[in-house]
Amino acid sequence: MRASYKLETQALVNFLVTTGQKKIGMIYHKDDLTKSKPEDDRRPHAQHGFALVGSASVTVIRAT
Repeated sequence: MRASYKLETQALVNFLVTTGQKKIGMIYHKDDLTKSKPEDDRRPHAQHGFALVGSASVTVIRAT
């Protein structure tokens, strides 16, 4: 069993904050299966009192 995307994102942001990072951008996988959502990236940042600097989605294209 693994953590949800939301929990993984929160853990990553928490770690980066402990190292002194205050400007964090997120890149997330855009697909229907995982339903990655940009708003899930904003919540952990807001809990630490700062805004997400930027985010972008990527689509993985696999060669056949």
